[in-house]
This record gives sequence, C-alpha cells and structure tokens, in this order.
Amino acid sequence: MPASSRLRLLLVAATLACAGPALAERNVYTAAGEVRTSAPVQGDYTAAGGDVFITHPISGDANLAGGAVEVRAPIGDDLRIAGGKVRIDATVGGELLVMGGNISLEPGTVVGRGARLFGSKVTIAGRIEDELDVKAERIVINGEVKGDAVLTADTIELGPQARIDGNLRYVSGHEPVRADGAQVNGNVTRDERAAPPARERHTVRISHRSGSGGWVGGILAFLGVLAVAALFLLAAPAFGAAAAQRVRSTPWTAFGLGLATLLALPMLAVLLFVTVLGIPVAFAILALYPVALLLGFVVSVLFVARMLPPAFRLPAPQAFGPTLGWFTAALLLLMVVARIPFAGPVLMVLVALAGLGAGVLELYARRKRPSAPSGGLPAEARPPAPVSPADDVAGVQA
Repeated sequence: MPASSRLRLLLVAATLACAGPALAERNVYTAAGEVRTSAPVQGDYTAAGGDVFITHPISGDANLAGGAVEVRAPIGDDLRIAGGKVRIDATVGGELLVMGGNISLEPGTVVGRGARLFGSKVTIAGRIEDELDVKAERIVINGEVKGDAVLTADTIELGPQARIDGNLRYVSGHEPVRADGAQVNGNVTRDERAAPPARERHTVRISHRSGSGGWVGGILAFLGVLAVAALFLLAAPAFGAAAAQRVRSTPWTAFGLGLATLLALPMLAVLLFVTVLGIPVAFAILALYPVALLLGFVVSVLFVARMLPPAFRLPAPQAFGPTLGWFTAALLLLMVVARIPFAGPVLMVLVALAGLGAGVLELYARRKRPSAPSGGLPAEARPPAPVSPADDVAGVQA
C-alpha cells in the first residue's frame, strides 16, 4: 500500500483514539428512514434505510443498504454497499463491493485492495490500489487502477485522467472509447468467449423467448399475480391504496426498508432456529417470507396502476373492477419492461423492493394510528393517509 494510503489510515486510527471511549461506538447495527453516523465507530457498522450517510470514521467493516448511500468518511476495512444511488468520497482500507443503480467513486476515493462493482452506470474518478472488476450497462473510468481491470458493459469510456497500470480485459459489443491522455500500461484484450457477437446474442434471445415453455410459464405467472391482486384488493383496498401512495411519496425510504426486510427476515429465522422455543416462529417466518415478497410486488404494480390514469387524463378508479383493470395493464407493462436485457430485471427488483418497504411502512403507521371512527366514507373511498417522517422506522443501535 502506498505511503499516502497508510497515512490516511493512520489518521483514521488517530481520530478514533482522540475521540475516546466516551464518544466512539462499537459494532453499531441500525435501521431507519434516514441513517447518519453520530460518532466514530471502533468496530463494524451495519445500517439499512432509505438514505444512509457515513460522516464519521469507521475502523472496521461497513455494511450498508439503502435507496441512497453516501460515504464521506474513512472506512478502516472492507466496505459493502447495496443501494439505488451510491456515492463514495473516502478512503477504504480493505476491499470494496457495491451493488446498485448509479455508482460513483469520487476523486477523493482510495480503495486499499480490490474493488467489485455491479450497477447500471458506474463512474470511477478515484484510485483503486489493486484489481478492479466492474459489470454494468455503462462504465466511465477517469481515475487510477493499479492492478488489472476486467470490465463488462455495453459502453466503456476511458477519460483523459484514466490510468490502468495492469492489463485491461473487457467484454462488450463495442470497442472502448479512449480520450486523449488515457493510459493502459498492460495488454488490452477482448474476451470473445464471454461476449458472443450481437447477431448471435439476438438469435439466442429470440429462440429462448419463443419456446412454448417460457410463454406458458409467463402466462401462468401473470394469472397467478392477477389472482393474488384481486384477493388483496377485495380484502384490503384502503391498505393497498395507502401503501402504493407511499411508494410515490417516499420511494427511496420504501426501497431501503424493503431491502432491509429482504435481508433481515431470513437472518431472523436462522437466529430463531438456534433456540428450541423459537423454531415454530422461524418456520412461520420462512413460510410467510415468499408471501410478503409477492404482496410487495403487488403493491408496486398497484403503484404503477395508479400512475396510468392521469397519464391518459382519466380519473382515478374507485370501484374494484376498474382498479383491477388498470392493475392488469400495469402488470403487462412491467412484464414487457422486465424483458429488456440487464436494465429490465434491475428495475423490477428496485420496484418490488420499494413495494415491500411501502407495505412495511404502512403496517407500522397503522399500528401507531388510532382506529378510525365508524361511519363516514367506506375504506376504499377514503384517500390514503399522508406520509410523515414520524412513520419511519426508528433506528436500533447495539
């Protein structure tokens, strides 16, 4: 590791030492609508939320999940992130692993070991001290990579400040775009085995989709989701409308909480299996887990369905029949979008997690909200309750 990186890590250690045991925290685990570090952490830090901001040094590993994640303070060891929009402008002492939509490594970023990045658009303006592995739709490098770089994307751009000291191996249907000043000191090779020609990929994709099994499976999945949605709209129309409204009003909070729920429930079930008394509860959680994921997807489709009538200058549906009709149209639209290579599945996951998180937010809000008096408008005719910051799930630190 170069002297500059060692110096930065020493500064992190000095900062934590000066903070003292009264200010520093050890092994923090937290989740909330918005998560911010409040003091240096002398250990690992795990956080999930709609927005996650790291503004104090962390001496150990950092595991972060959220709709928007920003890291502005040094991380002593490994950094792992899953989020919609990820921005890093800090020193990372260990390895870096990021899975997200838009990923940006700012000029102040220094990664002490290797980096693996998976996203839609990845921009690298900092320095990677070891190997770099990126899979994305578009990759822009305008920083330094001290080791080898393996890039997989439709579009690869090397800016004027790009410098790769090792070999560059890329998988793409197009040649990398290199600006004046971009340097690659090793060999540049294209992996033909991993990237068949565009015509061949198109042929394989068409033949796969045209299979009768694929179409039958798609139709059955469509009818199954539609049946679940019909039961959901009949049983809890007001809850569905309110949860869908939360996707619109607080999308990143809903996504962050959905991602946290997706990861937390299996972990909770595993912990409960350790205790004899908790085994029945663990089985119940595992049984309800796929149901929760399916209902989260239904909520996300219902959100899209509520957006369609205004797009056609039509009034929002109130009765069950028109609502289910718009839901059918929205489900068809999302199934078509899901067929778009790479971007389609990523978008579907983001939308489904937002629906899951919105459902959890609405459940939490209804527990805090007093019961409505009898009479007045029926549940399906009442507008969804507004979302307030107080409805967000409070963080828990240990």
